[in-house]
Amino acid sequence: IGTNGKFRSVDFSGANLAGAILQNADLTSARFAGADLTAAILIGADLQNANFVGADLTGAYLLGVKNAGSANFIGAVLSGAYYFQETEFKGASFLPFDEPEAGKEG
Repeated sequence: IGTNGKFRSVDFSGANLAGAILQNADLTSARFAGADLTAAILIGADLQNANFVGADLTGAYLLGVKNAGSANFIGAVLSGAYYFQETEFKGASFLPFDEPEAGKEG
């Protein structure tokens, strides 16, 4: 989709965004419910209040994303996703799953 894009409150629910490049994108309040984001690149993206309920983020790159703690990842698939300590997930919704630990997680 593009680097540095502005996608505030855009509804991507159910969209096929596999391999999308959303690096440094503003995804504030964007909706990705049920979307396919496999291998998507979200490096440095702002996820404030973003909704990833039931989204497939298999193999996605979530390095250094901002405001992940306010995002909703309930039921999202994060198998093989890449994220590290500079990504703060504290406060994010993952139930019924646990909050991810730092490092490559599956």
